[in-house]
Amino acid sequence: MAVRWPLVSSVVAAPLAYLVPFLSGRSMSILPRLILEGGVLVAAYLGMLLFVTGQKSFYLDLLRGLTGSSSVKQKGLVSA
Repeated sequence: MAVRWPLVSSVVAAPLAYLVPFLSGRSMSILPRLILEGGVLVAAYLGMLLFVTGQKSFYLDLLRGLTGSSSVKQKGLVSA
């Protein structure tokens, strides 16, 4: 069950990124097209995952836990 929302988000984001060359007319060179496709993929994935599926608070809490910034003050260690 933990895989459901990321999987749904990727299933939606991948076809959107796949459509980019067709919508741009295939006239772009490789690097700009790669950057555009990657940007569309990341934006669609994060948009689906954070806002549509309602997972924003979970991932923000996870990010805060990884970076160490929390609303709870951490006590400093005292060396002996």
